[in-house]
Amino acid sequence: SLYAEQIQQTDRLFWLQQHSSARNLLTPERFNVEVTILEGMPGPALVELVVNRHAKMIVMGNKHRKILSDYWQENTARYVSMHSPVPVVLVPTELTQN
Repeated sequence: SLYAEQIQQTDRLFWLQQHSSARNLLTPERFNVEVTILEGMPGPALVELVVNRHAKMIVMGNKHRKILSDYWQENTARYVSMHSPVPVVLVPTELTQN
């Protein structure tokens, strides 16, 4: 549908902007980093990338789930943690207030 295509294009533009910001922050003088934009289902795409690039570790953000039912819904960090052949370090991306 046209609406789904618009959302997909908006998401793509957002991540291209994130990519540009990351490249500006992660300069070669400070880090040895390769930034890659993947398309498709995030969890399987990340695990496939790790295998193809022979990565030694994954460090990724993980949103804190406030409601237990949210935890059981599909979660990229959980998928990668369960399927990755290498260690996964999850970094909290949000602080929740009590």
